[in-house]
Amino acid sequence: VTYGTGTGVVVATGARTELGRISTMLQEATDLETPLTRALASIGSIITVAIVAVSTVILGVGMVRAHLAGVALADAARETLMFAIALAVGAIPEGLPAIVTIALAIGVQRMAGRRAIVRKLPAVETLGSTTVICSDKTGTLTRNEMTVQEVWTPAGGACRVEGVGYEPAGRFVPVGATEAADPPTAVKRLVEDAALCSDATLQRTAEGWTIHGDPTEGALVVAAEKAGVSVEHARREHARRDAIPFESENQFMATLHRGDGTPARIIVKGAPEVLLRRCSGVDEAAVHAEVERLAAQGMRVLGVADKDWVHPHERLELGDVADGLRFAGLIGMIDPPRPEAIAAVAACREAGIVVKM
Repeated sequence: VTYGTGTGVVVATGARTELGRISTMLQEATDLETPLTRALASIGSIITVAIVAVSTVILGVGMVRAHLAGVALADAARETLMFAIALAVGAIPEGLPAIVTIALAIGVQRMAGRRAIVRKLPAVETLGSTTVICSDKTGTLTRNEMTVQEVWTPAGGACRVEGVGYEPAGRFVPVGATEAADPPTAVKRLVEDAALCSDATLQRTAEGWTIHGDPTEGALVVAAEKAGVSVEHARREHARRDAIPFESENQFMATLHRGDGTPARIIVKGAPEVLLRRCSGVDEAAVHAEVERLAAQGMRVLGVADKDWVHPHERLELGDVADGLRFAGLIGMIDPPRPEAIAAVAACREAGIVVKM
């Protein structure tokens, strides 16, 4: 299955699933050596070799001197062997493991004071020698709540969208203005079409507002609600008849809508450069300039277009969206960073640690 929707049948649960098998493998995995344990093992090997060599030399020298002094061989061997063993025992740094453990325990205590719990002592040393951190982004450094930050239409220009997260509260402020205003008709049409051409739903629970579906599509639904569009009502009024699901090869999603008493239309959302090749009567240079401007601010940019549907059938094919589209506008969105992640990345950079996402 590469796209679309379907019904699944559960055939295994718990430890019998693939995730359960991975969990079992993780529990059976052997611990990797840290730089500290490798260094201790190396030092231990060097000390052992040195002690054996020195003890052997002392044993040999003692036997030779005893022989030259005329001491009995058995007595000389006994005395020299005892001295060599005593030297070997005395040279072994038996306090080294205790010293290392105490030092690591102090590190654990200091990290606990900073609300970081370490289960394994060698991990403290490993963290201390870290030079590069490779981190996941979505949900780790960010809130995993895609949020529309700005919209642009050829007729109405650009508008900033206030608010973050999935709560449908925020105003539309024209770029360059200081006061919020009611979204222009072109902007409301843009966000409504984007919400119609999506499968996500917005719900309010005891914990707050949540999205069911893809976070990117959820952001479009929230933006429409902020603009005063009732997405649920719009989806009833413009009922979906067919759809071309998003595929990475196509880089767009298309839906066919035909409601009672409303004209039938195709709505397409996807990569702006892909949609522009299928549109007519649009200033491509101006659109590309806006895409570059939004992308330079770290936004993910989606384009939205539509087309009148004049056929009586309700089967949507790829050829139906190959040309003749009307470009509706651009939507720029971000996944807001976690405040604590911002501080953590800054602290890592001050400590000389490179952070990669």
